[in-house]
Amino acid sequence: MISIEFLDLSQNHLTRIIPKSLESLVYLKFINLSYNSLHGEIANGGPFQNFTAQSFMMIGDLCGSPQLQVQPCRKENKHLSTKMKLLIKCFLPIIAKISIVLCINFLKQKQHRVDESSKREMVNLETPIRISYYDLPNGTNGFDESNLLGSRSFASVYKAILSNGKIVAVKVFNLDLEEALRSFEIECAIKCNLHHRNLIKIISSCSNDDFKSLIMEYMSNGSLDRWLYSHNYCLDILQRLDIMIDVAAALEYLHHGSSTLVVHCDVKPSNVLLDEDMVAHLSDFGIAKLFGQRQLEIYTKTFASIGYMAPVWCETNITTDKSSLLALKPYIFLDPHDFLANWSTSSSPCNWIGVTCNTRHGRVHSLNLNGMDLRGIISPQLGNLSFLVELDLGNNRFHGHIPKELGQLRRLKLLDLSYNEFDEEVPIWIGDLSIPQYLSLHNNSLNGLIPLSICNLSKLEALDLRANNFIEGNIPIDIGRLKYLKFLGFGKNKLSGIIPQTISNLSSLESLSVSYNTLSGGIPSEIGNLPLLQTMYLSNNQLSGSIPSSIFNSSMLQNIELNENHLSGRLPKNICFGLPKLESFFVYLNDLSGEIPSIWHQCKELVDLELSENKFKRGFMPSDIGNLTNLQFLHLYNSNLEGEIPLFLFNMSSLRRFAIGFNNLYGNLPKQMCRQLPLIEGIEVNGNQLKGNIPKSISNCTHLSELFLNLNSFTGFVP
Repeated sequence: MISIEFLDLSQNHLTRIIPKSLESLVYLKFINLSYNSLHGEIANGGPFQNFTAQSFMMIGDLCGSPQLQVQPCRKENKHLSTKMKLLIKCFLPIIAKISIVLCINFLKQKQHRVDESSKREMVNLETPIRISYYDLPNGTNGFDESNLLGSRSFASVYKAILSNGKIVAVKVFNLDLEEALRSFEIECAIKCNLHHRNLIKIISSCSNDDFKSLIMEYMSNGSLDRWLYSHNYCLDILQRLDIMIDVAAALEYLHHGSSTLVVHCDVKPSNVLLDEDMVAHLSDFGIAKLFGQRQLEIYTKTFASIGYMAPVWCETNITTDKSSLLALKPYIFLDPHDFLANWSTSSSPCNWIGVTCNTRHGRVHSLNLNGMDLRGIISPQLGNLSFLVELDLGNNRFHGHIPKELGQLRRLKLLDLSYNEFDEEVPIWIGDLSIPQYLSLHNNSLNGLIPLSICNLSKLEALDLRANNFIEGNIPIDIGRLKYLKFLGFGKNKLSGIIPQTISNLSSLESLSVSYNTLSGGIPSEIGNLPLLQTMYLSNNQLSGSIPSSIFNSSMLQNIELNENHLSGRLPKNICFGLPKLESFFVYLNDLSGEIPSIWHQCKELVDLELSENKFKRGFMPSDIGNLTNLQFLHLYNSNLEGEIPLFLFNMSSLRRFAIGFNNLYGNLPKQMCRQLPLIEGIEVNGNQLKGNIPKSISNCTHLSELFLNLNSFTGFVP
């Protein structure tokens, strides 16, 4: 039993000493010997160093460590005291020296901070700029999110109120990104060279090794994006015309009016800001390009945002795909394994890691960045990959918004955004996709309702929204329209209401997973009409009523989980008759009654049977369970069983764990109890009326990691 982890022998009549050999159980995490008649010294080696007094309560004459709340062993006191004195003599001088070194280091650091503070004060006295670094956290309440105006890949913008009452916008750059430093330098260069009424005015800057920011004019009316795409704002035709003229004037100045030609490269509504008079100001020059005369011809093939592209490029040129993919890189804050290092303007995107092009058109067909541990935001420019069929960004750390531009990918068949950090509502635009077959958003933090538009995706084969935890509302009735659906996953959310009967229309369904919600009502009997159903996970809800016998008509069923509901009535007797492939059957923690039927010999493929914690009628354990040659897990905990402990349990060679605790079983444990259980890992027979000695042969259970024998009437000594 060298691998045992849990050993509970409490509340028996065990005598003699605690065997010293128990110290060799290096994997032992828990032991309970309370309420016995043991005596002698408690071992202090191996795992016993981690045990507490809770493991040795109400035992006879024991001695040992004071932390176990028992009498100290006399022979050890003097020895321990001598050891303690020796330790003090050895380590006290060392501790004193370390303390002195730490104090000296602390004083040096304090003096260094004073010197640095003095230097900063001198700089502030010498510079004509009146805004200091300390004004910025004070004016933004410590850069609190309530003052956050917007966030981009390189920087975040906050609203700040200075000490003189002036309201400004503070753009703080993320120095963890190498590109952020370049972006800061470009914007500073533009500040020195460009001045126009339709360009955002940079008032000042704040820069040191650890912090870089720009202080800009505050635009009280926000961005043009808000005015164009929000129901709460509206522009009349004259305002729209004025804004167009303002932006055109800014671009004309950048291209022809300044001494240095500047191409903005990111003109879009969110970068057009409106002041209190609705005058437009072009902002965010973070990826702008400043050209000298010799650079003009070289950079004519550099592509930027959608605004600089002719519509024809969106369908006919690989360079659109290239620029759309390159636009994703600035949104990636962290690429720990440098998977995107070969994404550059000098190579074809078809040779980039994670990118696959189709042979017919030479366009990007698949973007697979799954499991690259990337952290960042999904660029809306991915919506320009018009030939994209597969988009797999799963198993990363993407957050923020899932851009609505992805709804433009009319060839997309696979969208996998699982295992990320999205925390918005389930996007409604998903229903705009034309021919998706696989849609996975599981293991995020999405919220809101399941969009009804999803029911329009007539080609969908897999829909997985599991483990978002916050999706609420009802399962849409129209879900039954998805006739090609094979996998439906809504588990681990906050869904309520009933399971709609229309699910029975999903004739191709193979897996139904709605566990861990608050669904109520009964189990629809129509589920039995699904001919291809293999897994049915309905556990951890508030389902009630009896288990319909019709659900056992789906002969393909392999796994059924109905546990932790409020189901009542008897177990149907046709469970195994109609399910020749059944491998697992969970109904524990319900209100089932009647006798446990003797039907299990027909479930020849059964591996896991869990019936614990119900209200079954008092009776014997069905003997035909012993015929289940593939059974590995048997849970009949607190099931009102009576009689002697069945010997057939100890002849089931495939068994890994059986839990039959808290029943009315009596008798002895077999002397050779582990001979026919070579794989056994856990035995729970606690809370019964078993008696006699604990068999020595239990030591032959070499894989045993959990053993619960407590709350019985065992006698003798610990083997």
